[in-house]
Amino acid sequence: MALKRLSSLTAVAVMVAVILAACGGGGASGDPVATVQALFNAVAAKQFDRMAEFACADKKDEIESEFNIGEALASSAPGLEAQQVLDAMTISFADLKLTEASRSGNAAVVHVEGKMVITVDPAKFRELVKVLLEAQGLTGVDDAMIDQFAGPFAEQFEQGQDVSTDFEMVNEGGKWLICGP
Repeated sequence: MALKRLSSLTAVAVMVAVILAACGGGGASGDPVATVQALFNAVAAKQFDRMAEFACADKKDEIESEFNIGEALASSAPGLEAQQVLDAMTISFADLKLTEASRSGNAAVVHVEGKMVITVDPAKFRELVKVLLEAQGLTGVDDAMIDQFAGPFAEQFEQGQDVSTDFEMVNEGGKWLICGP
C-alpha cells in the first residue's frame, strides 16, 4: 500500500527518462548533434524550465507541460516542492554517444545511446519520502518505514535508465530542434 503511494516519487525520476525519449532540443545552428547535446546538458543541470527551447514549434506546449515538475508534483505528491526534489538528486549520463544518423534538407535524425543515472542525497531523499508518505495520509511515519522504501528506490535510480533513442530533428529558423522520437 505504501509502495503504491511512493510511485509519485518514482514517476518524477522516470518522467525525465521518458520525456528524453519522446521530445527534443534546440539551439545550435547547422549541427543537430550539438542541439541534442545541449538538451542533455540542460537536463544534467536540472534546467527543466529550458526544455521548450529545444522543441520544434509543434512540440513546445507539450514539452513545457511534460517538464513542469512543479505541476506534476502538485497533482500527484502534495506537500513536495519541485526544488526539494531537484535538490535531492544529481542527474548524469553514462556512456552517452550522439551520432547524426541521417540528414536531408531541413530534417535530420540523431541517434543517442546511453543511460541516465540519478543519484540521490540520502538525507534529502529520506526527507522527501517522509513528506510524501505523510502527504498521502500515512500517520506514524518512522525511520524504519522510511528506510524500507528509500533504500530500494535510491538503488533503482542509481542503476540508470536507458535513454537510447533516435531524435527526429527539424531545422526551423536556422536552429535544429527536436520534433519527435
